[in-house]
Amino acid sequence: MTSYMVYLLEASICLALFYFTYWLLIKGDTFHHLKRVYLLLSVVLSLIIPELPSSDLSGPIKKAILPVGTGAIQHAQSVQLFTH
Repeated sequence: MTSYMVYLLEASICLALFYFTYWLLIKGDTFHHLKRVYLLLSVVLSLIIPELPSSDLSGPIKKAILPVGTGAIQHAQSVQLFTH
């Protein structure tokens, strides 16, 4: 059930980004065929994009951002983030 909710959230975010692009770039155009094709493709792509495999960027991000109180300073010094 939670994977379905995550999929719906990701699809909604994609659809919102497509709509924002539409609103920003081609809302005022008089090329109605282009608008129709863009809107239909944006719906289809917003359903497909969340299913595509993506690179796992959460690993490096989780390693870079450590919770407070778990020795973040010692870890940062060991990876030489702080220079003297």
